This record gives sequence, structure tokens and C-alpha cells, in this order.
Amino acid sequence: MSHAYHLRRHHHPFGGRRVINRAGAFLCRTADEPAAHRRRGHRPDRVAPGDGGRRHRRSVDRHEQAAAVIGLAAPAASELARAARALPAPVAGGLPPSIADFGLVDQATKHFEPGQARGVSWGNVAIEVAMWQLPDRVLLAVENTDEEATQNAVIEVDLGALGLTPKLPWQEFVGVRDLWQAGEETLPASLDYHNRTVTIEDLRPRAVRLIGIRRY
Repeated sequence: MSHAYHLRRHHHPFGGRRVINRAGAFLCRTADEPAAHRRRGHRPDRVAPGDGGRRHRRSVDRHEQAAAVIGLAAPAASELARAARALPAPVAGGLPPSIADFGLVDQATKHFEPGQARGVSWGNVAIEVAMWQLPDRVLLAVENTDEEATQNAVIEVDLGALGLTPKLPWQEFVGVRDLWQAGEETLPASLDYHNRTVTIEDLRPRAVRLIGIRRY
């Protein structure tokens, strides 16, 4: 048993939870998690001890959550700086913790400027899409460059070219996740797997959305 596992088990702020490595991969469950939580399909983060099994969603500060994930092997300062430099200019407040949570602050991450990434295309001339890439996940930085009009972004994503097509039928899947937006309440990004498109509706003028796509 690794030293990292001991640190997570004894010092994790939320008690018994799943142990996740720097790349976001599941390693094991902590020993203090009740056995009842280990059955297939159960979501331990939605059950409160002593609440009679009622389902709920625990509110976790995003900074606390990101720190819990990367605390065992914090990214090097140089990688944090490289990731921050790759962000679109409208992303304010520094590097969002959700990007580290998603496992993208890594020396293996490739950064592509709009129009440079293979496997990603779009038809709306007001939209620009930059991309960060690892073998099993990508980040799409989608920006509406129009100064006045709200836009819908429909992005064609070649999942095969990006290595995101599930390789084990019925065991792997592709998920999409909103990683950052500038505070406004909007519909989440959606992935149409069969048509290989990601849709972002009502992107405000000069707004940016950071969208993660990952093969699990």
C-alpha cells in the first residue's frame, strides 16, 4: 500500500472516498468507507451517514475539491504557469481549479490554438475553439468573439481521431463536463455521441466556456 493512499485515508477532508490519481483515474476506495457503499452503482457522495439512506448532494467548495484531488501530487509550478498561459484572455481569476481536477495540468498536455487542432471543426465564424489534449481527454475552450450578438456553438468532434472512442463496449463511455464559465446561468454543454457534435447554447458576446470531454 502506497504512502499516498495512507495520506488520503487519514487526511482526506471528506472522510472515506474514492482515491483518484493525478490523471483522474480511480485507484481504490479508502478503508473507512462503509461496506454498504461499495455495491455496484452506489454513489457514496450522495448518502449522508445517519440520515436513513436519504439521497442528497453534498455541497463542496470547488477550491477544496480541486485541492483534494491534486494534493497527493501537486503539479509543478512550471506546469501551473504553462496551463495559465494557455487560457483564453477572457478567463479571469487565474487557473480554474476544475482544470486540475480534470487532470489537465500535466507536462504531457498538448495545447492547440484555435484552428490548429485536428479532429475539431465548426462552421460559425464568430466562434473560436482552442484545445488541450491528453490521450483520454480533451478540453475545448470555446469563445464567442462577437462583440454584440449571443451565439450558439456547434462543434464537430472526431472522437476517433482524438482517441476518445470507447474501446471496451459496455464498459467504457464518453462524458462531457462544464469546467468553467463566467458565472452566468446557462444550459450545460451537450454531447451528441452519434453525430459527434458538442453544442453550447446562448454563448454571450466575448464569453468563454471551458468544456471537458473524457473517455472513462
